[in-house]
Amino acid sequence: MFDRPDAVMKRAIHGSVIAARLEGAAEVGEEHLALALFADPASGVRRFADLDAETLRDAFARARRRGGISDVDAAALRDLGIDVDEIVSATEAGLGAGALGHRRPKRNPGFSQAAKRVLMRSMREVGKDRGDGARCMLLGLLHPGGFAAGVFESLGVRYDEVAGHA
Repeated sequence: MFDRPDAVMKRAIHGSVIAARLEGAAEVGEEHLALALFADPASGVRRFADLDAETLRDAFARARRRGGISDVDAAALRDLGIDVDEIVSATEAGLGAGALGHRRPKRNPGFSQAAKRVLMRSMREVGKDRGDGARCMLLGLLHPGGFAAGVFESLGVRYDEVAGHA
């Protein structure tokens, strides 16, 4: 069922810890795994999702600022008459900038439960003989229901498309 992570996955895991530390995050999250994967030019992940690290960083920052609500979710709520950006602005006016996405920094952040689930899903993909580690890691990030999956969906990257990519 599980196999060993390849060099790409190992670099992404290590890079995610560094990214979380530099950000002063309380824990390593899904976004740190995604950013580390896309920041590695040798990963080859752009074969499956033509995104640059800066675009991805901006999309995660928007979602994190809104308390984890992706662009897709914000658009769906807007259709229901709920303006998430207005709510965020009002909250930040009272509590300060980044109030919904702020976490207490740690020197040595551990992996969040969501990031651990991404890693487990990625390893299952390796066990299914899905190919290289970049694709397996990306499929782990794209699994429906996760924070990263919503952000990637807002950028036009979906699990089914990457899973079907040969």
